[in-house]
Amino acid sequence: GFEEFPAELLDLAAGGGFQENFSAAGAFLNAEQFEFVFTVMAPLATEFQRNLFEQQLSDPEVLAAASLIGMGMSGVEDEGVLSFEELPDTADLGEGSTGASLVVLQEGETLAIDIVAFMRGDQSVVVMVMYAPDSEPQTSASGIARLVEERMAASSGG
Repeated sequence: GFEEFPAELLDLAAGGGFQENFSAAGAFLNAEQFEFVFTVMAPLATEFQRNLFEQQLSDPEVLAAASLIGMGMSGVEDEGVLSFEELPDTADLGEGSTGASLVVLQEGETLAIDIVAFMRGDQSVVVMVMYAPDSEPQTSASGIARLVEERMAASSGG
């Protein structure tokens, strides 16, 4: 089953400063059937941050590129990206949303990545599920994103 992945390890992997950039973050690993779930919520404190995130929400390719750059790739045209497509059933979350599904080759390993991002109020939310491409993940990025969005709506009274 899933076990929480310590935030301190995420901080080390990101080169430090990771936790200060987010209002909430969580990661869970299912080592039995490789599946990694990562969710972050970050404030959109400036107009620039909001505009940048809205660009990602307007185009799944831009969303995917932002994640791929973090993995050392140049975007969806990178030779390490084996497939890219818009993730269905992600367009109706929050005040703007999108999703992308990728299969990448990184350091000799093939990895499937589903990403869903949405905005609610002054918060950005990104959910990522990584898994072996030949397996069926136990979770879905869109399902987790819907749950987060429902809880955000309930806590804000609507």
